[in-house]
Amino acid sequence: MTDLEFHPVAGIFPMMTELEFAGLVADVRDRGLLEPVWLHRDGRIIDGRNRYRACREAGSDPKFRTFEGKDVELVPFVVSLNVHRRHLNESQRAMVAEKIANARQGERRDLVEISTMTQTDAAELLNVSRETVSKARKVATQGVPELAERVISGEIAVSTAAIIADFDEQTQHKLASMEDTRQIRALARELDHQEFVLRGGVALGLVASTENEWYTPARYLDAARGVLGGIDLDPASSPMANEIVQAAAFHTQTDDGLEQAWKGRVWLNPPYGDLPGKFVAKLVEEYEAGNVSAAVALVNSHCTDTGWFQPLWDYLLCFTDHRIDFGSAGREKTSTSTHGSVFAYLGPDPRAFVEAFSEFGAVVRRWT
Repeated sequence: MTDLEFHPVAGIFPMMTELEFAGLVADVRDRGLLEPVWLHRDGRIIDGRNRYRACREAGSDPKFRTFEGKDVELVPFVVSLNVHRRHLNESQRAMVAEKIANARQGERRDLVEISTMTQTDAAELLNVSRETVSKARKVATQGVPELAERVISGEIAVSTAAIIADFDEQTQHKLASMEDTRQIRALARELDHQEFVLRGGVALGLVASTENEWYTPARYLDAARGVLGGIDLDPASSPMANEIVQAAAFHTQTDDGLEQAWKGRVWLNPPYGDLPGKFVAKLVEEYEAGNVSAAVALVNSHCTDTGWFQPLWDYLLCFTDHRIDFGSAGREKTSTSTHGSVFAYLGPDPRAFVEAFSEFGAVVRRWT
């Protein structure tokens, strides 16, 4: 059997997975090829790459039919064949629509031969919105390959992938490699709404949707971890944040750390807005009740005149002698804080805290 070439239009839809292909080969061996392989007038395959390969694998002669229409009709023809044959979700159809749309001055040079469709035309053909196709384009042009692959396979929604595509390649790789798609979805939603800004692996608070999420440099977390001997709980965090904090357990906005029991060694960087006081009050209460054995909390130094800060004066405090340069989560820039910071230590080993945090600033305690 002579090898046939594939026409560019044949690449609009993805190839089968190995498992799916093995099933097709077995079916061809048992029953022969039921649907024909479609050819262009020039002899190239326009639809049926998987069927053609399966016939070769099974040692069976494929059936062929030739498309007699005009080339401008190729894409709609192939799409109609596959949409009816495959059970594609909206995100998968959007990725197909993105692939055949070349409205941006030859941006899709590989498909100029087969399509002059705009995004609007492609969206209508695949029965998806133009907005969804725009998200698919973002995934295709800004996302890492495995991110697009998981959308094409139907594992991740294109709306989720479009959010992830905003981040740098390293972050995209990490998110795209997560097995739990529900966790990916939840994390993307969190970052999209920016209801929590991440710093040093903790949620800092409610901010405008245009803000970025920032992380505390590792040296501060290393110091806290050294003083505590490890972190058992981070009550205001997220899945990505905990990659840095490495707490044994953490709570997110979803399960609300304020409503949960706190135990063991705690790292706390409370959310902004009206929540710092509630988190600090919870920390002090749990520590004094003996549930929290030790804790390091990071808060803003401009809050020392607030009522919620006053209980912290009963514990060791480290006022930083510099403003912390926060690194961005997944974005290639940094931000120097507009205010100073205070680390508070609640625990049985004040000497360890003094030794570890004195390099960051002055360690003080209320005079009694």
